Amino acid sequence: MASPSPSGERSPSLAYASSVEFILGHTPSPKDTSAATDHYMELLSHVGRHLVDIVAARRSLEKDQTSLSEIAVVLHRMEFYTGSVCALQAR
Repeated sequence: MASPSPSGERSPSLAYASSVEFILGHTPSPKDTSAATDHYMELLSHVGRHLVDIVAARRSLEKDQTSLSEIAVVLHRMEFYTGSVCALQAR
C-alpha cells in the first residue's frame, strides 16, 4: 500500500502503483505492471466515457429530451465495464 506524503496525501504514482497491486492481488513484477497498466488505463478510459454519457443523459432527462431506454443502454454499458473490472481483479 502506498504511504502518504508529508502533507498527508499519496502521490499519484504511489496511488497508481497500489491500484495496480490491488488489481493483480500481489506486488507486480515490471512485466505484470506493464500489462496491468494497459488493461487498467483501457478500463478507466471506457468507464470515463460512460460516466460522461450518464451525466449527459441525466442532463437531457432533466430537460425531458432523453427516453428511459437511452439511459438503460448507458447503465447496461456501465454494468458490462464494472464486470470487466471485477474480472481483471480476479486474474
